[in-house]
Amino acid sequence: MGAAGGVEVREKSIRVNFTYQGKSRKETIVTNGEPLPPTPANIKYAYRLAAEIKEKIKHGTFVYADYFPASKLATTGKPKTVGEHLYGHPRSDAIEWAKEDKFDSEKEKARLLIAVMREHIRARYGIKE
Repeated sequence: MGAAGGVEVREKSIRVNFTYQGKSRKETIVTNGEPLPPTPANIKYAYRLAAEIKEKIKHGTFVYADYFPASKLATTGKPKTVGEHLYGHPRSDAIEWAKEDKFDSEKEKARLLIAVMREHIRARYGIKE
């Protein structure tokens, strides 16, 4: 069946479809380690769950692990700092260098950090120059 209202009823399970962080996500509703069977009551529950998830995403309070703890996308829900986002970036050495304050001026330090952040954002979101 289709995914009207963000719910996809399958033969032996129910999936919730939503957009999170700009990407389409499909997650099977699981309870006690098993897919939730597509009974009328469970389907009704799935529609309420889909609406709740979309509302939390809209307000920025959605925590993936609260709803889909077994998902590879599940995190603690704690927002990452800019430094955590940039850690592991090809120019993360520049960030470490910036922490050591090896700059002639704050302006020079700011320019480097802004350049690193721009590179990261472009790479992360596929933005072309």
